[in-house]
Amino acid sequence: MGLVVEVREPRFEVRLTWLGDCAWLALDGELDIATADAAYAQLEAVRGAAELTIDLRRLTFMDASGLRLLLNARRYGPVVRVVRGPRCVQRVVELAAFEGRVEFVDGEPAPC
Repeated sequence: MGLVVEVREPRFEVRLTWLGDCAWLALDGELDIATADAAYAQLEAVRGAAELTIDLRRLTFMDASGLRLLLNARRYGPVVRVVRGPRCVQRVVELAAFEGRVEFVDGEPAPC
């Protein structure tokens, strides 16, 4: 396993794992305006990664702050994938018509 960085807040946790030059950003809990700064701080840490995967599977809530994070993630690496979250999170993605804006994958993609 590579380098792991964790940030915990009362309702939200961010876990950044490096495997070589590939970054895995796992989000857990409620991603909203109050917790988005923690996610952005870790996103900033992956600038220049060969691949970035953002894992939404453990989110219990996501608002427009999460959508903005997904859009901005495209600036942090040449390859960005998003692991689909639970139904409540995917519904926000669908309502915002995000399916074509970022690459969504089901389950855990193979590490690079």
